[in-house]
Amino acid sequence: ERLSCERLMSVIFSSFIHSFIMSEFIEKYGTRARLHLGSRLHLGSRLHLGSRLHLGLWVACLLFFIWGGQGAQAQAVFQNESAPTIQSFSATQAINIQSGDKTHNFMVEIADTPARQRQGLMFRKTMPADQGMLFVYSENGYRSIWMKNTFLSLDILFLDETGRIVAIVHGAQPQSERSFSSGTLIKGVLELQAGRAQDLSIQSGDIVVHPHFQTPLR
Repeated sequence: ERLSCERLMSVIFSSFIHSFIMSEFIEKYGTRARLHLGSRLHLGSRLHLGSRLHLGLWVACLLFFIWGGQGAQAQAVFQNESAPTIQSFSATQAINIQSGDKTHNFMVEIADTPARQRQGLMFRKTMPADQGMLFVYSENGYRSIWMKNTFLSLDILFLDETGRIVAIVHGAQPQSERSFSSGTLIKGVLELQAGRAQDLSIQSGDIVVHPHFQTPLR
């Protein structure tokens, strides 16, 4: 592609030089010739045509260099734009959810750094029903979750510092840029396959048991 551009520029430049030489030759020697009126009119037409061609080639060269410069700049920006770094997660950890008199067990990946929390479950195509991702934060705070670049529909469980579920978003839509807020201070978020909370009758007030949380004795 670059070679084709260089050839095109060479052709345009050669045409421009040829046009310039021919117009200068005609202007210098043609006007000195003793020609009858018809020949002068014919010469004038040639001079006018040569001038127009000369001007047209100037404009073509200018547009080519402008377009070429912008294209090269855009290509450089595209090439220098780095792809997002995919974060790796450590081995899954076991958690359980105490819901009434039942206990539901899951294996979860831990999003414990800002980079991992920003990525979350983005770009995943599948996730087993007994797995999920647990976001753990060093301090209580108001948190928001969105589904950008997330291809899985999810249940989102907001957890306070004791692991108690304070709010649930059921079936968050994949790739939605809608922001789901905790609405209160939390210290963790658990993401499960969509429908799992309803299937297992998990609800607000249930407890997620994991060392990150100060789970109260029951």
